[in-house]
Amino acid sequence: MNRVANALERLRAMSHTSVDGHLSRPLDPEQELAELQLRLSRMAQRQSFSDRGVPPKADLDALIAQWHAERPSLDGFTRREVRAMCWDARAASDPAFVHAIADNHAFASNARYLRGLWYVHERHWRMPTSDRIESLISALSSPGHTNSPWLQNVRAWPGVLSASAPEAIAHRTAQNWHDAWSNLQRLGISTDGSLGALAIDSLVKRWVAEALSHRKVAGGSEEFEAGYRGLLADPRISRAHLLLAVEQLVGGVDGASDDYRRRIGEWILDDTRLGHPARVRTRGNWVGVSDRTRQLTIQLFAARDLKAFFEVLIGARFDDQRRQPFWMRYADSPQLVNASIATDSRDRQRLTASLGRQNADVAELIGGPAELSAFVMRFSGRHDIVVAEMSKANNAMYLYDANVFERRVGSIERASRFHYSALKNVSLMLSRHSHTTGWHDTFASILRGYGIFPGSR
Repeated sequence: MNRVANALERLRAMSHTSVDGHLSRPLDPEQELAELQLRLSRMAQRQSFSDRGVPPKADLDALIAQWHAERPSLDGFTRREVRAMCWDARAASDPAFVHAIADNHAFASNARYLRGLWYVHERHWRMPTSDRIESLISALSSPGHTNSPWLQNVRAWPGVLSASAPEAIAHRTAQNWHDAWSNLQRLGISTDGSLGALAIDSLVKRWVAEALSHRKVAGGSEEFEAGYRGLLADPRISRAHLLLAVEQLVGGVDGASDDYRRRIGEWILDDTRLGHPARVRTRGNWVGVSDRTRQLTIQLFAARDLKAFFEVLIGARFDDQRRQPFWMRYADSPQLVNASIATDSRDRQRLTASLGRQNADVAELIGGPAELSAFVMRFSGRHDIVVAEMSKANNAMYLYDANVFERRVGSIERASRFHYSALKNVSLMLSRHSHTTGWHDTFASILRGYGIFPGSR
């Protein structure tokens, strides 16, 4: 009290003190407080009291016990206690309680009570009282209680107040996939509740279907991009939905446009939850993915790397022996297990400039001539073998037993390093074959003998 008295005494003294300059000018409260009023108005528009995502503090166990003793009447409860019970599933799922709310105009016309019922409804979606709760929200007509953003959105979105809400949310979100998570927030839907989980499931499935429908057309990666950035890349997405997207989107690369294949490959390598399925450091991320999808992914990367090997490191006009079209068919072989490029430092720079640092997943080639690289592919047929092709012409095709190659030459799985001398060591290899006239048929016959066949794409 003494501190308050001293403060008042100082104010009285100040009021009798003459001042000059700016301090002598009269103040206009409306002008001085205009900025504060504007900020308060914006805050009120963004979130009203009825939008608060927390219930009033109360002893809910005691209130529920009292409700069971006095049901179906709410006369013995304060408004604050009724509002607290609206947030509790034991009350909100009880038809008698929701009926009592509906019969009381003060409760049924107030968004603060309906906010709690909506919270329980969306977390325990399709309770015995869900239809009645949806009707209460839909019927709310009092102008003074419909300015809550969550309420406006729930009432304005067709189908949200129905049993088809997950599909309705996905349909609306498909107009702009970047809004996927913010749309759930606007509707007051928690991502870990029942309705939220079903909505996310519908969102993912709808987006995947739309991305696949565009996979064969020019610009087909744009539909993928929007949904990936706005939905799948978010850490809140479940592992199950990530794997579903991987299975279906990778499954769509066969016959897809180059643009779509490129973007799917970039996604897999850039996403820390995935990575190359045949590399030691990332193959554990692919647990739960089907063998077929892993195989398609390996083929996708093999085809991309083989294309870069010939077009960037060799140059299409220098491929006089037409090696690229031959080996591209084997990049899609059902027997392909793994593949890698091995480069010297100069070729690595050229490859990185073309593919980007993140996508240039190459091994190091040591001890070879300048600007020489190798492309190695492992196949599993009747016999597991490794094939090596050099970037420069007048080099043979080298065949190795896969186990010998891994032990004595290098590991494709680790994409680490290979020695040029080991790649051409005749005592390590099974055989070598020159690119002489008719070599395409000869090589195909040799590979066929090992049970290895080209793909059909």
